[in-house]
Amino acid sequence: MIETLNKKTKITMIYTIFMAIIFIIFSVIEEKVKNLEFVAWIANITYIVLFICIFSLKKDILESSIVFMTFIFLFCNGEVFLYSLGIDMDSYIVFWNNTTEEIIRATIYFTLSFLVMGEGIIFTLREKKEDEVEISKEFNSTIRLIGYLLAIISIVPYFYKLIPAIMTALTSGYGAIYSSNQQTSGLSYITEFFIPSLLLILYSYRNEKIKRNMFFFLILIIAGLNLLTGGRGEGLSIVVILLIFYNEYIKKFKGKNLIKLFIIVILLILLISIIYNARSGNGGIKESVISTIISGENNPIVQTVAELGSTMNAWCLTDKAVPDIVDFKYGESYLASFMMIIPSTFLGGYSFATKAALDIWLQDIWNLSYGPGFNIFAETYYNFGWYGGIAFALVLGMFFGKMFNLKNKDKQKNELFKILSLIFLFNSLIIARFPFHSTIRNIFYMYILVYIMIILVYNYKMKRRI
Repeated sequence: MIETLNKKTKITMIYTIFMAIIFIIFSVIEEKVKNLEFVAWIANITYIVLFICIFSLKKDILESSIVFMTFIFLFCNGEVFLYSLGIDMDSYIVFWNNTTEEIIRATIYFTLSFLVMGEGIIFTLREKKEDEVEISKEFNSTIRLIGYLLAIISIVPYFYKLIPAIMTALTSGYGAIYSSNQQTSGLSYITEFFIPSLLLILYSYRNEKIKRNMFFFLILIIAGLNLLTGGRGEGLSIVVILLIFYNEYIKKFKGKNLIKLFIIVILLILLISIIYNARSGNGGIKESVISTIISGENNPIVQTVAELGSTMNAWCLTDKAVPDIVDFKYGESYLASFMMIIPSTFLGGYSFATKAALDIWLQDIWNLSYGPGFNIFAETYYNFGWYGGIAFALVLGMFFGKMFNLKNKDKQKNELFKILSLIFLFNSLIIARFPFHSTIRNIFYMYILVYIMIILVYNYKMKRRI
């Protein structure tokens, strides 16, 4: 009977059995789960199994779901992962601010939620990858037109925000940027269209080598400029998306090309480590480069993973506040995230941000002098508690998996979905440390709105031809 099942069904069954085993381990072996190293390795094995399951279906190391879940793992569990390798983590945020028992509890919740979320991801995957369809010139030119339009609208606000941050970093060090607590105006929303607009243009030139390479390196330079400001989020996301684009539309990372990919990742880690050293104090770039490359005190890989993995601290802070200080909200923040799409002008000035912006809530409730960020699994716990939150991770997995694998009977629209899914992934890579309302906003403005614009303009052009 098993032989008659298709590959996806077999993999789903294997993963489900593995998931059941992990749940049993955490339920039955009480003494072992009091050992952080044991729990940490269960988390590591969980990631490895999920990676193998997705890769065996998609046969692509840079498949969107693999990249997304890797970022979730590093952001939510990075410091514990390093601890499992025998690295001293006492001076890092999660281990500095929490007891071993609290970290074990956070790791167990992460592992079970990650497991269940992975099941949701696998449910949405398709075994066969469809070949690229050559879309019509009119449709391609429409995508390019909308890309240029959004770029024109957003380029000035984008660089108006970026250039002062770069100048401050170069002249006064990264510490000056964060101590100045720079605020952006309402134009900040417009800046978020800039990178997606360049990705649309890049896609439209995918078959024109010179123009494609020109925009590819332009976007890469912008990623470097973002990294210069000390912010690893957008810069890191841009580089990863460019690697996926290269893998999808230029040349697959197979065989010898995998070595190139490995070298790029190492260089990226080194660059992020330089930024980490600079942000740790008020020193400039020169001092940070020397500290990272010449000094043997800090390992770039350890620094990078630890910096990403500090997001677990937000879960620990949430766990201490809920339900002792604040009751469970039973989906309130998720509902508020959808309602935030409605401009406050239409709601008499009321904003649902007070219910959805949980990073601000966490900062206020603990009276912190810094922004703690948030955690994708902290929000599930905040709303539904331990068991309900873990179960809700299945919904999140299916949601994100579906967004990465949208399909339409119209093959041209399928190609549009692919580039829009890449834009969605760009906005989702660091979503592990933000509340859910960021995801909903990105879907509405960066996905649905752009899709509607392209379809309306294309249909208008077709009617004029008739």
